[in-house]
Amino acid sequence: TPIRLLLFLHFVRTGIMSQPSKVRANMLRGFAQLLTEQGVALDPLLHSVGLTARDVDGDDHDLPFNAVAELMETAAEASKDGVFGVTFAKAYPVG
Repeated sequence: TPIRLLLFLHFVRTGIMSQPSKVRANMLRGFAQLLTEQGVALDPLLHSVGLTARDVDGDDHDLPFNAVAELMETAAEASKDGVFGVTFAKAYPVG
C-alpha cells in the first residue's frame, strides 16, 4: 500500500533500515489518476526519474526503489501538495 511505501521512504531516509532495491509497481495504482486530477502531467515526471507509463500501470512487477522514491518527491513538488503522500494514500484504490 502507499502507506507501506511512505514508511519505507521514512525508514530509509532516517537510516532506520538499509535501502531496499525494488518495490512492487502495484503500490502505484491510482497514482496517474491522482496526478491527472491535480492537473499534473505524468509523462514528464516519469521521464525525469527514468520510468515509463507502463511502469506505473498497476501491474505487479518490480521497480527500482530509488526511481519510485524520486517520483513521489517530484510529484509532490509538481502538485504543490505539501502532504502529497497522505493525499495519495487516501486516493489509493482499495480492493
